[in-house]
Amino acid sequence: MLAGQTVLAGQTVQGDKDGESLMVGQVLRYGRLCSLVYQLDKPIGSSFGDVEFYRERLAGTTGEILEPAVGTGQILVPLLRSGLRVRG
Repeated sequence: MLAGQTVLAGQTVQGDKDGESLMVGQVLRYGRLCSLVYQLDKPIGSSFGDVEFYRERLAGTTGEILEPAVGTGQILVPLLRSGLRVRG
């Protein structure tokens, strides 16, 4: 993680939080392994209280709901299953 910077997929960086230099032009991105680990650690249908939190706050919503960080669908899918109209 970089100190004071937000790094998006495809951006290049020059230094990390400890002042160590990274190769100029090195691309930081989530790889396939990161996705697999996330899916194993947080499978769809599991909850750490987050799904219930959003479901309670969205109860009674009649319009569409945007889930901008849909990722693997760990939150989106249960919300859809509960009858909410969610897009991600």
